[in-house]
Amino acid sequence: AREHGDSSMVTMQEEVVPQELPPSLHAEERAAAQALHEEAVMKARALRVIELARRRKMRVGMLEYSDAVTKLQPTDGFFSRDYNKLQSFARRLECGGLTDYEASIGGALMEFQSDRRLRCRHTPKHILFLTDGAPTKGDRKCVDVRNLAALAGVRIHTLFVQTEDADRYPSVL
Repeated sequence: AREHGDSSMVTMQEEVVPQELPPSLHAEERAAAQALHEEAVMKARALRVIELARRRKMRVGMLEYSDAVTKLQPTDGFFSRDYNKLQSFARRLECGGLTDYEASIGGALMEFQSDRRLRCRHTPKHILFLTDGAPTKGDRKCVDVRNLAALAGVRIHTLFVQTEDADRYPSVL
């Protein structure tokens, strides 16, 4: 990630360089190597976002999802400035299981709603949604959670780690 001048715009750049896979690898080995690469990219991006938040003293909430949603709950609340705990959580992220966009975004929206500091519609609120796959469970177009996010004034920013089957990703995220 790189910051541009005095603006608050942040762009993400690939931080993990993919290695060429030998053509002799079987399909299963290739898939396993690709999954490891995607997981490394996911972790690197999450760690970079946490570092940017640390520099700006921003609160960050993290949750991981696959078959179920797991959230980090530091002692200072879901939206935390405990950057060491956030980084530790990010280092343990794993890619796998089902991909339920609706449950994860919905879980984040509930955290915004339960934090009294963030209930005002005009307070800036953002979800950085990192995903390694197309949705395979729940509302695959995320209609309800996108509407709830809009009503709450929450902007959703999405980074897709996997580029295969890009036509299966919701165009609205």
